[in-house]
Parts: sequence; C-alpha cells; structure tokens
Amino acid sequence: MKVVVVGLGKVGNPLAMYLQVLGHDVIGFDVNANQVQMLHREVRSTLDPHEAYSSADAAVLIVPTPEDGDRLSSKYVREAGEEARALLPKGAPILIASTLDPRDANEVCGSIDAIYTPVFIRLGSVFEDLQNQKYLLVGAFDKARVADAVRVWKWHSNHRTGMLWHADPCTVACAKMAINASLSSRIAWANDISERAKAFGADPSLVLQMVAEDPRIGGGYLKAGYPPGGPCLPRDLDVWTSVQGNGIAEAVLIGHRAARNRVIAKILEDLAAKPVRSILVVGLTYKEGGLDWTNALGMEILKELKGTEYKVYAYDREGTPASMVEKFGATKVEANAPFNSFDAIIVGFLGYPEEMAKQAKDNSRGLLVINPWK
Repeated sequence: MKVVVVGLGKVGNPLAMYLQVLGHDVIGFDVNANQVQMLHREVRSTLDPHEAYSSADAAVLIVPTPEDGDRLSSKYVREAGEEARALLPKGAPILIASTLDPRDANEVCGSIDAIYTPVFIRLGSVFEDLQNQKYLLVGAFDKARVADAVRVWKWHSNHRTGMLWHADPCTVACAKMAINASLSSRIAWANDISERAKAFGADPSLVLQMVAEDPRIGGGYLKAGYPPGGPCLPRDLDVWTSVQGNGIAEAVLIGHRAARNRVIAKILEDLAAKPVRSILVVGLTYKEGGLDWTNALGMEILKELKGTEYKVYAYDREGTPASMVEKFGATKVEANAPFNSFDAIIVGFLGYPEEMAKQAKDNSRGLLVINPWK
C-alpha cells in the first residue's frame, strides 16, 4: 500500500518511518525543505505534492493544530486535506492523525471526507509509542471506513489484542481530549496525595506506591512532582476546560499551578541557603529527546531567575536555540564547558547527563546540585 505522510515534523518524521516498518510503500511530503531532507535519509520524501500523491493509496495528515485562544486551529489540517483530496486518486482514504478540536472535528472530516485516527505519543519516543499503542480510535461517519483505517495502521496484524473503537469524529476527538485530561489529573492527584501525606507525617513516596498497588487504581501517571509539559497534556487540558463541566478539570489546573510554584519556591530557597553567584540550568526542553518547551521546568527556572543577582547559564543537548536562553538574560554554554566552575547546577528535566553527574560528584568545591526530580 502506497501511503503519503503529510507533515514531517517532530511526530510526522518517526510516524513515516513506523508506517514503512509496517510494510507500506511510504513517501513523505512537506513544504519545508529541511524537514524533507531530514527524513529523506530514512524514507523517500518530496516537496512536490504531485509526486507525493501520484498513484497513492492513502494519505496520513500529521500537520500542526496550534492553540488559538481556547481552541485548536484546524487551518493547516484543512489546507493539507483539501490539497490531498484534490490530488489523490478517487476513493483513496485520508486519515487525520493530528489532534482535532472536538468542536471542529465533524465539519473538518466531513468537508474533505476524512477519517480521524488520533495518535497517542510522547515526543522523543514517538516510534516506540506507536509500536505499543493499545487501542485505535476511528472517527468516521460511515462504519465501512473503519476498514480503511485498519488497513493503513495494519491494526489486526500488529495489535492483535488492541481495542478498536468507532464513533463520529467529534466523539473520538472528545475521547482523545478526555484521555489526556485524565492523565493530567492523575499527576495532580499524586501531588495532592504527596502534600497531604507529608502533612500527616507519612512517607509520601511509600503512600503513592501503596496506592498504585491497588489494581482498581494502578500506577500509571500516579507520580508526584512537576506538572506535565510538552505539546499534548497541557494543551489538551486547556481545551478541555474551555467548555463547562463540574469544576474537576479546573481544579486540576489549579493543582498544577500550585505544584509548579512549590517546585520553583524550593529551588529558590535552596539557592538562597548557599553562597551562590553562578548557576547552570541543565536541560531546557520538557523532557529528554522531546524538542518542546511547553511548561518545561528548565525554561521556567530561567524565567524566575531573570533580573536576579545570579549569573545564569544554560546547557541543553536537545537543540534549544541560544536566542530562547538569551531572552531571559542567561547564556547558553556548550557540552565542553567546565561544569565544575559553577556554584550551582539545577536539573531541568528528568534524566541527568552522566558526564555532569560525574563532575558534580568529583567536585571538591562544594558544588550545589539541585535535582527537583528526585
């Protein structure tokens, strides 16, 4: 089956490779030459829409749906979908893998006769998450279109025990939002358990482990700490709370803000307790391998330290532009920087670079290492 993947960004690139591993004849298409060149090393790709869609059997759209106020914009999905429908052979299915706003999903899919099959992934582990996806949501007005989605994702042959759900696109989009909002709420609830356990004088870590052992609850996402970052959970929770509910989702947002403030306050308290002049913030993206800065702790730390008496530096191996660091009055350093020359190191994401850990451990100057993730 010849499948066109439209949009070769942080998700589209590994998605194209995944579909190729499934056995499809994949061609990637994007209007950005850099993205095309990057994927072309692994999967055939092009800037020419006619070359991409010529004799194709299906198209998968994975283009951005950025926040626009309290909604997700479907502008790029519509544009890509209209072009795909005009150039694809008649009857070839269009699958939308981008996240759609439930309020637009039916109209968007209906206008281009598309099937909505959202993907559940994390940046930095897209390929692995696609391999391990446990269920397939298919949003289509005609139940017969489910077969098209199954053929593209090769669902029955590669996910034999995976659940498959079919509904209209709006219902599927709503379920996708609800799933991510639920995951976000688990993190907020874990933080609430942790704070109350400490107030009772209990060990919060053990309490959470015991709660997670209850099979009715489980341990997935039941971890206290800094609130979720990245392009999925925060954005989907924002959209989820844009319509009226009973207040629980809004309480999750309040809980996340409180957790963020507690983490930042503890970092500032630790810095004030030592004679610190120079600070190195390690890791600026929301997670290792995920090139996104939404709610990223490292960037929040830079924001808080802007205008203080500290000399602030940042190290990041994920590709954060120096201009993003400099707007907070900080200086980006490279991997060969003498890390033991700073007074304090703050770990910005979960995952501590081994070379820094060794230098911190061997340091004899009393380097202050602040790791909010431990």
